[in-house]
Amino acid sequence: MTEKQTIDINKSRMCTAYISRTNVTDKDFNILLQILFDNSDEFILISREDIIKNANQEIVLNQLSPYLIDIRKQFSWANTELYIEENTIPATVYYYKSTSEALKIIINSTNGLFDWVQPNFPEDLSFRYKGKYIFTSTTHEKEFTFIDNKLNEVFLTNRNKLKNIKVDSIHEFTDIT
Repeated sequence: MTEKQTIDINKSRMCTAYISRTNVTDKDFNILLQILFDNSDEFILISREDIIKNANQEIVLNQLSPYLIDIRKQFSWANTELYIEENTIPATVYYYKSTSEALKIIINSTNGLFDWVQPNFPEDLSFRYKGKYIFTSTTHEKEFTFIDNKLNEVFLTNRNKLKNIKVDSIHEFTDIT
């Protein structure tokens, strides 16, 4: 039996999501990561048990282990929800502290956002602040989203530094959580 959740409509807020399908690489990737780490308190990475992994993925997960907060088996995260059938295997979602040391590991592991895809790396590098996603990526679909209004302001203010990121669409929605 599930408990009913009460939503306080007075706590809702309008949010804007900036969606991009541009791979962020090299210097732009480093700048983007610095902005994300500066404005988040945790980040997640996904490992799918139903997709082959190579040794490089395990190396990165081991390097990040000092910053690990939690590991959960989940059927949904950030912008992804697995289609559940009888034999569907949940993904392993790793929650990490956003620290300067973790930032260095992420920067030194790949040259771009869309490199975070199995089998070489865990997938869907996404960032959270106070339990809410502020940046999500679905790397195998080559898409990412800035969600939180605070981060959108940071993103818009830093557009001159991130000039190679093209915004493909903008969506407004009400966050009622």
